[in-house]
Amino acid sequence: MIVPADYHADEARAYVKNPRSYAVEIDAPALFALGGAVRGKMSGHSGHTRLPGYVRGRRGSIFAHHGGHVFPDASARGEQRAEHLYTISFAASELWPEAKDRRDCVFVDLWESYLELA
Repeated sequence: MIVPADYHADEARAYVKNPRSYAVEIDAPALFALGGAVRGKMSGHSGHTRLPGYVRGRRGSIFAHHGGHVFPDASARGEQRAEHLYTISFAASELWPEAKDRRDCVFVDLWESYLELA
C-alpha cells in the first residue's frame, strides 16, 4: 500500500485502518472451478505484473475463488479492467526441487489471465 508522502502520521494510520476494496462486478463467468488443476502461464510481458516468476509453468489447484477484482496489470497502464481472482495452492515441491519430500503448500492469489488448465 502506498501512502502519499505528504501524509502526517495520524493521516497515514487512518488511511491504513480503512482499506479500499478492489472487488468489482464482472459479467464473464469464471473459467476455473474450486479444486481444478491449473498452471501458471509461462508468458510474461514487460511492465507491471503480479505473476511471480516462481509459479510460471508450475501446477497448482484452485483453493478459492474471490470473484471479480480490478486487474492491476491493466490498471498500471490506466485501463479499467476486471478479472476473476483465485487463490492457488501449490505444493512446495512443485515450486522448489529442494522441497521434494515436504508436504508444505504455498498459496498465491492470481488473476484469471495468469492461469491455464493443467
